[in-house]
This record gives sequence, structure tokens and C-alpha cells, in this order.
Amino acid sequence: MRVVRPSTVLSFLACAVWPAGAAGAPAPGAPVAPAAAVPVGPTPTKTPTRTPTPVKAATNVVLPAPPSGAGAGGSPAQGSGVSAPKPPGPPPFTLAALYYFEPGTGTKYAGARQGNSWLLPRIDTMSAAGVSFLFDSNVPKGEIAEVIEKRVCCSELLVAGRSAQVTALAYSGEQIFVRAVVPDMGSWPKTVQLHLYHQGIMASPPEANRLSSLGGGASPSGAGQTQAPVSSVKGSSTAPILRPFMDYKSTPATVQAKKVSYFASFLFSTFTSSRCSDCHSMGDSNAVRSQHEANGVSGIDASKPHVATCGGTSCHTLVNDWRTPPFSMGINWKGKSAKEICGIVTNHLPTAQGLHGHFHDDPRVVWAVSSGWVPRRNPLPTAPPHNLQAWLQTVDAWINGGFPCPD
Repeated sequence: MRVVRPSTVLSFLACAVWPAGAAGAPAPGAPVAPAAAVPVGPTPTKTPTRTPTPVKAATNVVLPAPPSGAGAGGSPAQGSGVSAPKPPGPPPFTLAALYYFEPGTGTKYAGARQGNSWLLPRIDTMSAAGVSFLFDSNVPKGEIAEVIEKRVCCSELLVAGRSAQVTALAYSGEQIFVRAVVPDMGSWPKTVQLHLYHQGIMASPPEANRLSSLGGGASPSGAGQTQAPVSSVKGSSTAPILRPFMDYKSTPATVQAKKVSYFASFLFSTFTSSRCSDCHSMGDSNAVRSQHEANGVSGIDASKPHVATCGGTSCHTLVNDWRTPPFSMGINWKGKSAKEICGIVTNHLPTAQGLHGHFHDDPRVVWAVSSGWVPRRNPLPTAPPHNLQAWLQTVDAWINGGFPCPD
């Protein structure tokens, strides 16, 4: 029988229960459960720690983009908190048409789109005008109804960066109609922009629920995007509800203008009519006699007022004195252009009072536009506009507008 020494047994047990760096050893500072007494043995030998080799940072390395929906760490669960930019949607409003009516004649002048801007004819007698604008709308109808139909504040039309005086605002179909006074019609170009907004409205819960179901409120223009949800007092059926504010702006439109001569458009045809130009071209006795003989009337004494030789019931009964202006006055404009005729008229009658008196009260002018009757040549057309009241309205618009001449 072999005899085992006690020192050998103790050495074996010490190595079995206290290995150096054993896995599962408690972390420093962690509580340790009571354990059975371990016999004291030789101190275990420590394994030397190897210093890691430094890693040189790589340069010019492009990291792949994280997968769709992933955050900074490449995992969808690790969101970075930055939302991806949304593709731009259609603008809330875009200018679709603009026009105005010239008050003297009722003529409509409409703008025409030219590339990214508009061209609007501008009558030179108008210093201000009530211009109508039509905007195509991409805003939910409920939003438009709140501001326009329910008259919830607010709306404005910005012309050249300033709020214009709006005289009419309506919504029909998919278009918004705005009429505004545009001051300083002589200064162009101008930018035009429609702005509809409100700061939030109070409504009963049923009404607010209907409004919230319409969607909208977040402005495609970038404004009004920090909105709170519709809220109410819990348990109350009549408590007011605050609907979030909204803010919509149209894409700014640039409007250019093309000057249009009022005289050339509406008065030139009157001055060149034979009812007016014939009288102004008979500037001496010979011309008067020749004019009458060409029309089969002889024996005219052109040195006397016509009432003495051509009065009675057959000739020139509407006017007592048919004297024609002499050539020395320089107002014979037969065959001349609109610019030349306008210059002759305004040089001869340089004031609004003089123009008004001649065109309103001179019996020969009244005859030209309202009767035009001459012996042996009826019927003959009167001078445009062939009506005395229409003539007075037309010429007054020119006089009141400063009686400008064509460029």
C-alpha cells in the first residue's frame, strides 16, 4: 500500500480552487457571498498583460449611408431625431388672371402671362385702378371658407410689398377672387401676393370636429407649422375649442405694364371723323365755297355767318353760327397722326376748363356727335361714339386724367 503525504493533498486542492484569472470571478467592488474556508497555499502566478498595438485612423474612407429609416447608428431603432426633408408640394395660391375696367368707356384690360411674369396694359389717364385678381387655390376648401365665407380674420393682398385696399373677396370653385385698389398705376413693375391667415378660432365641439376633419392648417409656405391639436374641456359638450392657426401665401407674381394711350384708343376716331375734320380744314372763304360746291350747293357767301345765307328750314338749322376756324389758328389736323392731333388740341386749349367748355358746350361739337345732319347728303354717320352722353363721358375721362397725349 502506497502512503500519500498530507502536504501533497493540500497543494493539489489549492491549485484546484484558486486559478489565476479564472472566468466568472466577481468584479472589483461587487459584494461577495460567504464561502467555505480555503486552505492557505502558495500565491498564484499572474499572467503578464500585453499592451495593444495602436490603430492608425484611416483617411479618405467613405462610409456607406445608413439604411432607409435608420438613425445615426444605422439601425431603424436608433433615430437621430432629424426628419428627412419632405418634397415641396404645390404652392397654396398662384395668380391665374388679372384685369380692370377703364371707367370712361367700360373697356376691359386683361393681363397676359409672359414667362414668369405678367404684362398688364395701363391706360395713361389712370393714376389708380380697381384691379381684379384671380388665384388658383390648392388649399382645402374648409380653410378658405373660414377666412372668406365665415369672415374669420384675416386676408390681405400685397402689392409692391404693401397691403392694398381690398374692396371684394370671394371664393368660387377652385379660385379666389380679389378686387383691390392699386395705387400709382404709373409705377411698374410690381409684385403681387395673396395672404390668408388666422390666429386660431373658437368653435363649439361639433363644429371644431368638422374643421379638424378637413385637414390643413400647416402652411405649405412654411409658416404656422407648430400647431397644437384641437382640444376641449373634458366632459363638456359646449366648451369652446381652439383650432390651430393657419397661414397661406401665394407665390409672388411680377406684373409689368405696357402704356396705352387713351387719346389714341378712344378719341382719335372722333377727331378724324369727317364731321369734325371737314370743318377744321375749311379755313378761308375759298375753302368754304369749294366744300359747298362739291356737294351741289352754289352761291355761298362765305364771308358772312352761315345763318344769313344758309339758315331757314333746309340748311344748318341746329347751329346759328357756322363759322369755321381760320387756317391762322393752326388747328387743321386733317391727315395727321394721333400724337400730332392731340398736340394741336392741347396747345390750343391748354387747360381742363378750356377743353371742357369746348367739348361740352360748343354747338358744332354737339352737332357732330349727336346729329351730323347736312342738307342733300343724309343719312350720314355722326362722329364716334355717335351719342352725346357717351361722348361727354369719354372726353371727361381724358380731361380728368390729365389729358395726356400719345408718346
